[in-house]
Amino acid sequence: MNSMLADRAKYPYQVPIRDCPHNIKSVRSAEFWHWIDIDGYLVNQVNIRLLLVLRREYEDIKKSVSLKAVRNKDRMDVETAVEIHRKAIQDSIPDERVSTTLVPELEFKHWKKNGASLLSYPVGLAFSPKHSRLFITDRRLHAVFMVDMHCPANVTLIAGGGEPGHTNGYGNKARFRNPAGIAVKESGKLYVCDQGNGRVRVVNLRTLFCHASQIVQGSAEESQSEEEDCAGRRIRKVHVHDLSLISEGNVPDLVSPFAICASAKGSVELFVSDVGLGKIFSISGVVDDEETNCVGQLNELFCFDRSSLLTSLALTRDEQYLLVGDGNGSCIHLCQVRGRLKLRTISNIPGLMGIAVTDGGTVFLSSIKEHALFSLKEEEMLGGNETLTKVCGETAGHRDGVQSRWNKPTALCVYRNTVFVCGTGNVAIRMLTSAKGLIPLQSKMAQ
Repeated sequence: MNSMLADRAKYPYQVPIRDCPHNIKSVRSAEFWHWIDIDGYLVNQVNIRLLLVLRREYEDIKKSVSLKAVRNKDRMDVETAVEIHRKAIQDSIPDERVSTTLVPELEFKHWKKNGASLLSYPVGLAFSPKHSRLFITDRRLHAVFMVDMHCPANVTLIAGGGEPGHTNGYGNKARFRNPAGIAVKESGKLYVCDQGNGRVRVVNLRTLFCHASQIVQGSAEESQSEEEDCAGRRIRKVHVHDLSLISEGNVPDLVSPFAICASAKGSVELFVSDVGLGKIFSISGVVDDEETNCVGQLNELFCFDRSSLLTSLALTRDEQYLLVGDGNGSCIHLCQVRGRLKLRTISNIPGLMGIAVTDGGTVFLSSIKEHALFSLKEEEMLGGNETLTKVCGETAGHRDGVQSRWNKPTALCVYRNTVFVCGTGNVAIRMLTSAKGLIPLQSKMAQ
């Protein structure tokens, strides 16, 4: 279990005062969700969020979870509360993955900053554990949005928006044209495939945050004076600029970059797919210390048939292999990074649009034709005897819970064993996690 629960004093911005043992929560207090990491799965500290979803599907939970009307003395209002301390609830929680919608807010309509009209065509997704934020690219709005995981009522436009174009600058003064894939590094930089402009753009996040509301523990701690100074300044703008690429020999320039992923180890290294050229590139030696001048070396790694649609990229856990999703070929190309070898093809994945690998070694795949998510084991895949399993989704729709429905899921990203999904057809950002974590969370908070 995350040590944040045991050492609350060190994390005043992440974990609020613990609840009373019976843990009755007002629905409106769920505005601050406070997701906690338990065994790699994000579990909601305001437990009603997942329980209300499960209550619709499981009869035992319906009987055990009581919805009570309680009067708020301050506002003289009637709110709904959920009692979740009963053992019957804990016994009824399924040991399966459960989906919940983060954007837009479907349960509580008063969250106007997270409404149904906020996004238009989300296609890119990246998660920063350091700041507990999700970053989204919207292709039609030509914009980058940010979701605060601890307060998802706050969905913020941080860059772009408005008319398409190519302009560097701060916040909404910057311009994108059909942005697609997105990757984030702990150094505080977002790398965005600006497909319409044929460039990789850099969004500097370092001026955006005053307090890094981390889900996981950070290794570096600011001094109290630095925190006070930062809290006083409260800078909220980001700077957008181009990633300048240097190439040698016959390496072509990027034409239509679509998918991107970043190495988590060592220096900054990016992998980019170009759907116009049918090629995979690496960008190595990225110097990202400067405010407005990022430079990297562009290298050609793999070339595919022009009929290929290279929609997604993901590295295996040891980062020795690159998984290349081909939407037209309905397959994954397994490639060795260091030797620049195309090893084999994994077929029969219609409409493949997203790939992500969890810490537990599960490879998740999204299919816009099947309106479903699939999975296979990384170890089996590398050994050549993988079994493709449908995780969720049957027909197009939008339903949370264990028996979830999806509509054209596209980009995927992970935090440990939790999966975030771009539900492009639903114009929504959703999450797959495990509800079983509610049990140890409840026990720990009752101590």
